[in-house]
Amino acid sequence: MLGLINSDPLLGNRAVLTTDANCWRSFLCEGEDEGPVEAIRRETMSGHPVGDEAFMCKLEKITGRKLTRGLPGRPRSDGSN
Repeated sequence: MLGLINSDPLLGNRAVLTTDANCWRSFLCEGEDEGPVEAIRRETMSGHPVGDEAFMCKLEKITGRKLTRGLPGRPRSDGSN
């Protein structure tokens, strides 16, 4: 039958598949929490990663780059010019 093996652990127990499908259906019906979704969209559009402060610090150490948002606009002159 189309080269499928009868002892496939993912296909052998249909009860597990039915349970997972019902959980998935419930998950999809719950909707989204707009806070995290909006943060992901905003940061993705600007090319920034999303995560808590510890995660961002770890990424900055690994990459050697500043990844958090700075103040908007041009940097202020220090007045020594």
